Amino acid sequence: MRSVSFVLLLLSLGLFNYSCKKEGEKKYCWQIIDNLGNDMGVVCDKTEAELLACVNNGTCGFYTGGTLTSCFYYKSEGVEFCWIIDSSYMVKATENKLALLRKCFNFSSAAIKVDCNYCQFWYSRKKSTYKPDGRFAYSPITFRQYCGDTTRTLYQGREVIIRNDADSLIVIQFSNDGMNW
Repeated sequence: MRSVSFVLLLLSLGLFNYSCKKEGEKKYCWQIIDNLGNDMGVVCDKTEAELLACVNNGTCGFYTGGTLTSCFYYKSEGVEFCWIIDSSYMVKATENKLALLRKCFNFSSAAIKVDCNYCQFWYSRKKSTYKPDGRFAYSPITFRQYCGDTTRTLYQGREVIIRNDADSLIVIQFSNDGMNW
């Protein structure tokens, strides 16, 4: 009888201790961001209170933006996806980061999860050819992001005809490295 009472007492103490633990006491890895939303560094194995203390007293080392507020850190856990939010393409962001950016940086529209090849950067230039003598000239090279269906139509060496008349041919050329056209 005594041993049963002792076991019940131990179980009661363990249950009491477990039920008194707060969610905030759990330790996570935290991503610190700057005032533009750029990732600065990760602090791991800290509760939220420990994170705030170590950043604000300088022992975490890299945050120099004054007092750390809830708009400048988030839990760095979760699967990374690519997103379209407010007409901007965001590469490899977790849902935690999106929630923080929407709350603190006033992103208004819903985030749409997209394939990470949805947007791609391409070099392009305009080539103007004067047909009677074959002379040609190039415009300056631009580096631009294309998204959606356009990315499926682009490939290395692609040329899109802008104008083709009796004396001139103007095309836009695309390159994925800016060297080979």
